[in-house]
Amino acid sequence: GYCVYTNQVPGGYFRAPGEVQTLFAVESHMDMVAQAMGIDPMEFRLRNGLKKGDTRATGESLSDPYCTEVLQRVAKISGWGKSRARKAAKPLMTGRGMALGDRHVGHGDSSFELVLERNGALRLLSGVGDQGVGAYTMHRQVVSALLGVDPNSIRIEVGDTANAPYDQGIKGARGTHIEGQAVLRTTNSLIEALRKLAAGQWGTTVEKITWENGVALFKENGKAKRLGLKELALLSDQPIKGFGAFVGHKPDVYSFQAVVADVEVDGESGAVRLTHLYFVYDVGTVINPLIHQGQIEGGIVQGLGYALTEELKLDDGRITTVTLGDYKLPNIADHVPLTTSLVKAQAGPGPFGAKSVAEAGISIIAPAVANAVFNATGVRIAELPVTAEKIRDGLLCRYRA
Repeated sequence: GYCVYTNQVPGGYFRAPGEVQTLFAVESHMDMVAQAMGIDPMEFRLRNGLKKGDTRATGESLSDPYCTEVLQRVAKISGWGKSRARKAAKPLMTGRGMALGDRHVGHGDSSFELVLERNGALRLLSGVGDQGVGAYTMHRQVVSALLGVDPNSIRIEVGDTANAPYDQGIKGARGTHIEGQAVLRTTNSLIEALRKLAAGQWGTTVEKITWENGVALFKENGKAKRLGLKELALLSDQPIKGFGAFVGHKPDVYSFQAVVADVEVDGESGAVRLTHLYFVYDVGTVINPLIHQGQIEGGIVQGLGYALTEELKLDDGRITTVTLGDYKLPNIADHVPLTTSLVKAQAGPGPFGAKSVAEAGISIIAPAVANAVFNATGVRIAELPVTAEKIRDGLLCRYRA
């Protein structure tokens, strides 16, 4: 490799790094090919989308791709193919575009420690730094579901390299899969320790002890004995601990997503307005519906910024978009009506069959918008963001031609 010095601004990774740029090129190209062949863009993707038994260009085989189901669902909820009233060229032109994408489920390794204190309190020790993806909520819910306790009763303690179990970090759509499985194993480890403690108290074998609804349960001669967390905690002269680690390799499960974008373009100024988005995503088990939807919408909003407003401008290596007045991030005024639909797919590799979601949405918004603008105006935008100036220049070139 070569090290090249430049006067450009250093870059770091962003949501779905690399995929955002790649899918803008690929999905714009898909529409161009479909147009050249005289095939509807949706039909073109349905004919060529991955199906069970197919392999990717890399030779990778997917266990059960839901590409077709996602495309069919987005066509249904958006009314794709049905006649839509089209306004005259002046002042407004309307258009509709779409895009298709997929995202892997991440891999890596993580570990946790779950502690039952002598006062009955629960503490989950972690090396995970939550960037706002809802990781700690997911951790609590996994513990809660297995242990049978209120998730709010579980205290999250984030340690450092001196005392926290190892975690690889929040990245690459790995949180629910890797951390979730590690938390699941950690919780089962604590439950096993509690069952052994209960077995010793009752003078029986651990195999005869079950864990149900937050208590150790022993049934004998038609009678049942129970010990709750606080009672079990007092049976030990020190905190009771469970430890779990998980190393996950890249699974052969992907999540597919598709979007349809409706736009209005001013035929005189080139100004573009997004009027509606229809978004479909395939999922496994959704652990927290509110956070799941928030991740989808967060990705979509970031995708809108990438598509329509955000541009880092440089002049001789110096950034000229130095304020948020120059570098425009989407805000509440840029809200777009959104219709979301989830396709229930096979169980994912995460706890309880969950898949990943955090990097959904962002990658396919820009190509859908660009394809919609082309559908409205005949102007193909090949460089982001899609701006009024670029559209107006394209329209002027068409009129002159």
